Amino acid sequence: MMITPLLVILLLLPLSVSAGELDEKGWIYEDDDDLRGNPVIGTMILGVQLAGGFAQTEVMRYRDGVATFGMCGVAIEYEAMPTQIMWARMSILERQTLKLSEKAVRLTYEYRCEVFANLKQYKRGVEKRRETEQTIIDNVMGVNKI
Repeated sequence: MMITPLLVILLLLPLSVSAGELDEKGWIYEDDDDLRGNPVIGTMILGVQLAGGFAQTEVMRYRDGVATFGMCGVAIEYEAMPTQIMWARMSILERQTLKLSEKAVRLTYEYRCEVFANLKQYKRGVEKRRETEQTIIDNVMGVNKI
């Protein structure tokens, strides 16, 4: 009977939703180097926005006393599944808990994410974080005099 082999093939296929299903969404998370025991202590603010079936990572940079948020690396195709979103074979966002896991060599780092319903809200969230960081920089630089 042909139905059995067809059923087996269907069961072996991953339960994947189309890659573009989550386009126009984004999230922000913080990478706290102090928790990793890195020699350079500090918090790095990162974001990911989904568009056109690709995940684009962005990062807060601090050049010449100015906080800016911009692209980091190239956009990578993402895969949206019912329980998680995966990209670059090393980054997985659990859809229920909003826990992001990133694998690096033999370690896995975990973060909690602030997720935005659309890219307009994501951009507002990023700008709010950037303004907060800039205020901190301005306050430190204001009293950092000889």
